[in-house]
Amino acid sequence: MNRFPSVAGKRGRRSWPTRSLGTVAALSLIPGLLAPVAVAAEVDPLGKPKLSKPQSADVSPFTPKVNKKAKAVRAEAAAARRADTARAKADQNRKVTWPETGTATLTVPATGTAQAAPGALPVTIAPPKPDKGKKAPQRAGAVTVNVLDQQRATALGVKGVVLTVTGPAAGGAGRPRHQLRGLRLRLRR
Repeated sequence: MNRFPSVAGKRGRRSWPTRSLGTVAALSLIPGLLAPVAVAAEVDPLGKPKLSKPQSADVSPFTPKVNKKAKAVRAEAAAARRADTARAKADQNRKVTWPETGTATLTVPATGTAQAAPGALPVTIAPPKPDKGKKAPQRAGAVTVNVLDQQRATALGVKGVVLTVTGPAAGGAGRPRHQLRGLRLRLRR
């Protein structure tokens, strides 16, 4: 048998747990509605709040201790930045010149170097060095060095100076080099 009969089909009648729950909720709210509201006599809800005066604290300036090593590194970096800036300004103001077109024929010496300046571009050639454990390669008798002009370099798709080094038809070896304002390039065959 069911303790809580169903209200299905019975209009207006509620089951026992529903009625008792509603009664308990209503009775628990009555004391809160009947209790007197305690109002503080001194509270002024629209006035200025009474606060204590602010007190200042003792303040001293912060002076960090300087690390001597870090200071030296920063000074060195600042000096390097100033030197880089001066060098960049000098590079920007320097007039750039393209080497002239020229040709020179050099004979590969047995020892030492041979020098020439095709197109005002200094070029040197030295005898080949033998590989370790092997005999010295055959020296080229004479080589021709050509410096091409800027239009020809552009036509070849090169953004820079173009040199051609032509050896004898019989072959041979040598160590050609040229130096362009502090830039040293080694040419290899």
